[in-house]
Amino acid sequence: MIKDLNFNTAYDFEVKKETVGGLLFRLDAKASDGNGGLKSATVSDLNKISIDVILKKSNRKEVVMMRGYLMDNILGMYAQTTKYALVTKQTSEGILVFFDFNPAAIALHGEDVLQIKFNAPRDAWADIRTTDSIIEFQTVTKKIGTNWVPVVKSFPIGLSKESIDMDLGNRVVKIVCITDFTTDYLKSTKAKIRDGSLKASGNFEKVFNATQLLTENMHMFDNNPESDVEDLVIYQGEPLDDVKLRANLDKAAEEKAKVVVVALENI
Repeated sequence: MIKDLNFNTAYDFEVKKETVGGLLFRLDAKASDGNGGLKSATVSDLNKISIDVILKKSNRKEVVMMRGYLMDNILGMYAQTTKYALVTKQTSEGILVFFDFNPAAIALHGEDVLQIKFNAPRDAWADIRTTDSIIEFQTVTKKIGTNWVPVVKSFPIGLSKESIDMDLGNRVVKIVCITDFTTDYLKSTKAKIRDGSLKASGNFEKVFNATQLLTENMHMFDNNPESDVEDLVIYQGEPLDDVKLRANLDKAAEEKAKVVVVALENI
């Protein structure tokens, strides 16, 4: 499926009768170059863009794969991977935000639908000319579907909170703590994790402090050591069940601070 969208417009549409391996949003925002031509618009805050992705399989409960804001989902899926830089990079064709479900894929048969809600408001860019800008949405097709999908879940830490006490659910494969959307981790002066623990069924326990987490995150880019640590990945690996996160922050959290989780869910 390929569909052209406009900026500053709320959309709600459905994908049907295909096997979806990923979703691509080409955000081609343009601004005046001051000389009668156009240039790429300056990003203000991509987390003003809202996105919901809901799978509705006939005779089964809905699966909310994404709900909330664009950067939450990007960081959940791609924090401390090379794909983060790729899906946030400004190119001559715009910003190519690709949510790759690999190795999963969604086979939509019969009355099955994948509902997409998307809204990219003009104030996500500082100087956009919406009449000269376009969003191109398209699905990436796979041959065979799977019986599970990745889902991204967001857990707000809470304004002025200085600790985290959360039950994060089952089949969790990644946990990211996001306390600053404006700069990378080392440059940030906002709240950071001081210490904590992660527990799950099967006697899994990870006790950590800030130094350990930073070191682990830096080594996720050991093939590209110049890359910045954007936000701390607390866990990434085999699925964990009955996950509980307890942590202390070094100062009060701001309103947008959150923990984002990627989990696997059967469909």
